[in-house]
Amino acid sequence: MPHDALRSILPVIGLPADRAAAVSFSNAGDPVLPTPFRIAKAGAATLAATGLAAAALWAMRTGRQPSVGGDVR
Repeated sequence: MPHDALRSILPVIGLPADRAAAVSFSNAGDPVLPTPFRIAKAGAATLAATGLAAAALWAMRTGRQPSVGGDVR
């Protein structure tokens, strides 16, 4: 699942790993492309980490926590 990859990325950018639970992923099947590498999972986790960082900034500015989600495809 992309959540496992996301949990490993979040501490690197200064967010707690448990924030991964706040992200919803759809279409989590991998591989999307015919390759032995799980690029869809890694790409979705990276984009979700960016979304969580942006959501944290928005929450600091407005006091409201937006939801974060992504489509693995």
